[in-house]
Amino acid sequence: LPKIDLIIGGSPCQGFSFAGKGLNFEDERSKLFFEFVRLVKECNPKYFLLENVKMKKEHELVISQYMKVAPIEINSALVSDQNRVRLFWTNIAQKPYGLFDDMITDIPQPKDKGILLKDILESEVDAKYYLSQQRIETMLKSERSVPYVNEETKKFNCLLAGYNKIPTDGQYVVHNTM
Repeated sequence: LPKIDLIIGGSPCQGFSFAGKGLNFEDERSKLFFEFVRLVKECNPKYFLLENVKMKKEHELVISQYMKVAPIEINSALVSDQNRVRLFWTNIAQKPYGLFDDMITDIPQPKDKGILLKDILESEVDAKYYLSQQRIETMLKSERSVPYVNEETKKFNCLLAGYNKIPTDGQYVVHNTM
C-alpha cells in the first residue's frame, strides 16, 4: 500500500456492549479489532482513530494496551440529536499522563450544538417511507426496540444496529409531527 496518513475503524460492538451477551473478544465480530491493530502496525499511518461502545473497564484497558493510548469518551448528543456514548482511541493530540507516562488523547469535548430531534425531522416525507401501522404496533410492544426522545435532555435515544433485523414492510420512516 502507499503511505497512509489516517486509518479510521471500529469493530462491531455487540461483543463489548453492555446490552450484548458479554462475549467481548470471544465474539467473532469483536475479533475484527485485531485486524485494525494489524493494519495500524503494517501501514504505520501518521494517525489512527478507533471507535467503539462504552464497555467494561477491563476490556477497555485491553484495547488501550494494544493501541498504546487511553480512549476519550464522547457522547454524540453534543453534536447530534441522539444520545450515543462512544470511546475513541487515537494518537491525535496525545500527551503522557501518570507515573508511567501512559498516553491519553488531549482532544477537548465538542461544544453542545443543542441539536434536537425536531431540528432534523423533515416535515414533508413521501408516504412510501412511512412504517406501516402493523410495524409501528410491533415496535411499541417491545420497550427495547422503541427509540424515544428523553424528556429531560430532549435527545433521541440511540438507534440500534439490531433494527435492521426487524421487518419494516420495506418502509423506513415513522411519520411524526413533533
